[in-house]
Amino acid sequence: MPLRIGTSTISGFTIARNVEALGYPFIESVRAALPLCDEFIISEGFSTDRTWEAVQALANHFPDKIRIRRDRWSDSPDNGEVIAHISNRALADCRSSHCLYVQANEVVHEDALGAIAALPHAFPRRLLFSLPVHNILGRDTLWLHQGRNRLFRRTTGVCITGDGYDAGITGGPFALRRWGLRATERWVSRHERMGARGVYDRSMLPAAIFRYRALCPANYLRKIEVRRAMARAGPFRMRWDEEWNAAHRAAAHSQGDPATFWALLAPFFARRPGTPDDVPEDRAPTASPLARVADSPAVMRGVGQHWEFDFEGSLSALASAAPGPLGSAVPGESPGGVRARGSRASRCRRSAGRWRATH
Repeated sequence: MPLRIGTSTISGFTIARNVEALGYPFIESVRAALPLCDEFIISEGFSTDRTWEAVQALANHFPDKIRIRRDRWSDSPDNGEVIAHISNRALADCRSSHCLYVQANEVVHEDALGAIAALPHAFPRRLLFSLPVHNILGRDTLWLHQGRNRLFRRTTGVCITGDGYDAGITGGPFALRRWGLRATERWVSRHERMGARGVYDRSMLPAAIFRYRALCPANYLRKIEVRRAMARAGPFRMRWDEEWNAAHRAAAHSQGDPATFWALLAPFFARRPGTPDDVPEDRAPTASPLARVADSPAVMRGVGQHWEFDFEGSLSALASAAPGPLGSAVPGESPGGVRARGSRASRCRRSAGRWRATH
């Protein structure tokens, strides 16, 4: 059974294409999100590696939750807009009251499961929830901390936008421009202001989604090639070219050692506040020194230690895992500490204070 507070349900969805070649922790990503979801939709893009094998293995292991489909991707340069297009095809198959969008290199931390599960019940009129996201280089280097609208109410006019960065409102009387609902610390909906139901703040959540932007060096170099091919001529392509040059210089001097590779590449990322697939130029967050993250998601421990991603290891871990998804709930309370009783807004405010006091 999924973690659930109240009557809201959640459909998870993701897309996958050549995730083995790109070194994405796709299997771990799906396993980590399943405890939140009543169903999970996977769109597979007719990959040329073992991605389809992994999708089928997940569907066989979790037959009561996972539904799969296949969609062909356009190879025309579109600055990554095909990612949003395919994601919205998967979204169209969702049937729950709310949707959770995770990309193939993103892993929900187990400590955040209960708090995320409580959000639809705590803020029933809210359309979009900006969830905290750690952008990770290698296994444990924090590059950027952002917010992305990844949990949202399933309704007309809300879809995945841009290059798949997050969800946004694209139609109706509350339509905003494509990037308009991006990573704000405190975005208050019109309904919340009118209903005085309290303000949602993503810092209330006790843990983040870990986005492994570049996990293993060999696969990361392939990812840059793919993103360069997806980019039209112009600033978007130029920024990927800069990253390609920096990564290949680091690879040439790292002698196949991942730790050396990331150490050589660290100055490049330390002086850049964002890159094309993470932050649009006009919304870039403030750059900060790179830091280590000590508490990675449990499903990621031991993953990504080598020059090349161990996809076979992920398949083996799935085969040996229990048939149920990760995570469990105590009756009346979920792991994040949000109880299913009391005033919605006051409960979240009390929880926020407790989490801030301990983090």
